[in-house]
Amino acid sequence: MESFAHFSDRPAAIREVRRVLRPGGRFVLADCYEAKPFTPEEVQLFQAAFALSRLPAGPEDYSRMLGEAGFTIHGTRDMSREFKPTYELIPRLFAARRAQIAELVGTDAMAQLDTVYPRILALCRDKMGYTMVNAVKSL
Repeated sequence: MESFAHFSDRPAAIREVRRVLRPGGRFVLADCYEAKPFTPEEVQLFQAAFALSRLPAGPEDYSRMLGEAGFTIHGTRDMSREFKPTYELIPRLFAARRAQIAELVGTDAMAQLDTVYPRILALCRDKMGYTMVNAVKSL
């Protein structure tokens, strides 16, 4: 869940999932994607915030990679609308744990978070989508 964006070689990671999954086994890939085009500055912000070498793949890309790896696609669902409330919940959770976070990361990092975090949340809320792809390893 929400991990494939972090793999530098996503097709290889999907092939590994297929290799270790039993025949007929189900794999559900859930991840965010760029639903509306990012500006170059937004790309840099998003990549830095989430330690990504590139933006997450879109629903069509994941379906294609899964198919190329030998999975049968049993459905793709855009979960963007269901995922949007997360962007309202995260700031409340962050505020509730602010002292603990500051203790862990220090005052300098906390000051950076205070500056950058609202921009990241707005970017995610306004331009990111969320997809789930249901795939089965062919027999």
